[in-house]
Amino acid sequence: MKLLSLVLLVTSLAHFAAAQQGPPAGTAKALDEAMALVQAGQLSQAKQKADEVRGQCPSEGIIQNQLGKVYEKLGDLQGAEEAYQKAIQLEPETEDYYLDLTSLLFLQERPREAIALLSKTVQRMPQSYSLGLSLGTAYQAAGDKHKALEVFQEMSRKAPDLAPAYVLYGKLASGLGQMPEAIEALRKATMIDPMDARARYYLGIALQSSNKPHSERLAEFRKAVEIDPTYAQARYELAKEMEFEGQLNEAVSEYQQALKDDPAQVQILYRLYWTYNRLGNKEKAQEALRAFQANRASEHVRKKVLLPH
Repeated sequence: MKLLSLVLLVTSLAHFAAAQQGPPAGTAKALDEAMALVQAGQLSQAKQKADEVRGQCPSEGIIQNQLGKVYEKLGDLQGAEEAYQKAIQLEPETEDYYLDLTSLLFLQERPREAIALLSKTVQRMPQSYSLGLSLGTAYQAAGDKHKALEVFQEMSRKAPDLAPAYVLYGKLASGLGQMPEAIEALRKATMIDPMDARARYYLGIALQSSNKPHSERLAEFRKAVEIDPTYAQARYELAKEMEFEGQLNEAVSEYQQALKDDPAQVQILYRLYWTYNRLGNKEKAQEALRAFQANRASEHVRKKVLLPH
């Protein structure tokens, strides 16, 4: 799993953290203004406001944490880390602060430091679902996938009525080739939360890898797309299943929509090339192939430019 995906994942785990009280009005306003300035591209003014707040040495954890978010948006990762650390020191029982610092460590490709932080924290707060999932994700980012599996499995036992641990376990187990375990976990996740599009998608992938009937796989991908119509990867897999079933015109429509939702998935152009060929539409097939080749050439040039000389 790419670290960027892990950053997004850990950020999403804040949904399970306890709600916080608002910061003091004056300082909160200054930080709100700083964030608005960042979003408007007025970075020097935003930094000035953030530095003014830091200079006041605020003693509220929520202020320090919000200050960290502003510095992170500004690209001052050292300033952000210092603020997040201070927030934790001031209010060590607030889960959100650990999640934000963990996300920052992932962003800097420092998963081992995230493991050290979270291991101590989980010992103090063993019932925290968010922090437990974050610890498993940190192990996964560090390459210790079997330890990550253990953590996700433990969290599913601690909170058997919550789906995320089953999804994370199932996805990772599938990647490790442990298909029966993956399918069992992902089916459990869909039972707990039938509207979890990720669980449906990863279950479809596990069913693919296990050579289960196409009808089962197609049903899971279709459900994922029904839940989240912008889920381009799920729509792509749905189109592949339709193509296999001989539903070529329907597959073309799904490929086109998936490409519209996520133009970065250039492999869709190649699938379109083959599907148009099967339909006998040589002109459309060549058009898709040329677009695919142009994208590949552009990507090759971009990577060459980025390589150190």
